[in-house]
Amino acid sequence: MTDSETKYAIRMILISASLGGMSYLSFNNGLLLAYFSYLGIPSATILILLALLPLSQFVFMIPFSYLSDIFGKKLIGNYGMVFSICGFCLIMIAGVFSESYRTWIVGLGVGVFGTGSALIIGNWFALLHPIIPENIRGRFFGRLRLIWQSIGIIFTLVVIYILEQYPTLGMYQAVLAVITILMAVRMIFYQRIPELEKILSKKETFSKSFSKVLAIPEYLPFCAYCFLLTLFTGACPQIFSLIEKDVLHLSNVEIVFLGNLLVVGALAGFF
Repeated sequence: MTDSETKYAIRMILISASLGGMSYLSFNNGLLLAYFSYLGIPSATILILLALLPLSQFVFMIPFSYLSDIFGKKLIGNYGMVFSICGFCLIMIAGVFSESYRTWIVGLGVGVFGTGSALIIGNWFALLHPIIPENIRGRFFGRLRLIWQSIGIIFTLVVIYILEQYPTLGMYQAVLAVITILMAVRMIFYQRIPELEKILSKKETFSKSFSKVLAIPEYLPFCAYCFLLTLFTGACPQIFSLIEKDVLHLSNVEIVFLGNLLVVGALAGFF
């Protein structure tokens, strides 16, 4: 790729990540938790529903990554975006149903969204690897995280102001509708990211490829570190939000505001 083509591809990557980032942040910044509370879903059930996202990614990400090498990264990624949009739509319209069905609709929506995110994330770094020059790779991913999370923080502040003025179910659904529209627009820019690696026929079975990865030196200790870190801290944002809701009796807007501060702190920590 020429310098101009690389710069264009990087712009498409930054825009694509920024448009889709709010949907992921909503699981940790308290927005979906506040919405589920507004729907009358019990706190313990909310914790289970929010856990369906990482559970779906855990189950599907590795198999879908393998399929990306066979059918193409962007093809699998496009399916993932469609799944993600459908999942968020289900979450958004859950309030239309009676209370006895809301939990099931939300659970289905989160599961579908999680499956879609596994389709996208499973090949995201492999898609970007040949595009980003090695000498700027670290700085690029730092800038990527800074940009899409900063946009997510600003978006959430606007949402907090709106929900404080109009704390209704319809307004929560309108916010989720905007996030869904942004996810749909992301598909336009995602198509403009070039897929430089050619699709090759897979000569190894899934089990053999998986065994090769596990045999990489120092890989399993790193996985153990990630597992333990996530095991003890992964649910903290949701637990903090539930403490704010059930023990401190904060309002939904205050919960979302404190969740946004958590994202601000995480972003500051990346520096």
